[in-house]
Amino acid sequence: MTTTTAPLTGRVALVTGAASGIGAATARCLAAAGAQVALVARRGDRLQALADEIGERALPVPADITQSAAIRALTEQVTARLGTVDLLVNNAAVMLPNPLTEGRADEWQHMLGLNVGALLQVTRALLPGLLSVAADGRAADVVNVSSTGADVRSPAFAVYGATKAAVTYLSGAIRVELASTGLRVTDVKPGGVDTELFQHATHPGIREQLATAGQRMRLLDADDVADTIVYAVTRPPHVCLSQLTVMPVNQAQ
Repeated sequence: MTTTTAPLTGRVALVTGAASGIGAATARCLAAAGAQVALVARRGDRLQALADEIGERALPVPADITQSAAIRALTEQVTARLGTVDLLVNNAAVMLPNPLTEGRADEWQHMLGLNVGALLQVTRALLPGLLSVAADGRAADVVNVSSTGADVRSPAFAVYGATKAAVTYLSGAIRVELASTGLRVTDVKPGGVDTELFQHATHPGIREQLATAGQRMRLLDADDVADTIVYAVTRPPHVCLSQLTVMPVNQAQ
């Protein structure tokens, strides 16, 4: 085990969905542990404020990662400025619960495109660098933020839950496919977390239900999930924590 107070010194991380919530908290924690961190999200003003807070270890990169051209551009920019990314946190996601009977196909496509499609595209874009680091015997990580919603069948959450189930499946499948390379893939499944994700819901009744549910229990803070992620990526290079579930103590499922 390392005894240094900055165990990620020398590493280059990229966090998607870094403008708020789990992404912002993870970026702070990774930087505090010594990593240089590329902050990726659409809201450039939020990213700049976070970068100002973190300091010289942060690089804000506004981008819409549902667009292939944007992914190529950010990959080139981050590599040129910080070097090869050896720690990717795929966190960007949106939760838009709605009944299937309402047929909100635009919201379904938005969730599928960001929660699954963008994760795949960003991972593929950064994979050559990640694999080169792993081939040198150094730690190289992909951390995918899924959800316990992948395992719970709830009314109106069919599509969101399916996207997170896909993230969990992809995490395991990618880990197995690339196990011989030394690349570590970790699936992190948070339960209820106090972030703005609940506020994304456009269905008034469901948004109210989510707000009420959040008042009934002590939810996790984004920092709790960030701490879990940092724990996973600071293990020795030969140790892979393939799946971690972190939940409020009083959340039943």
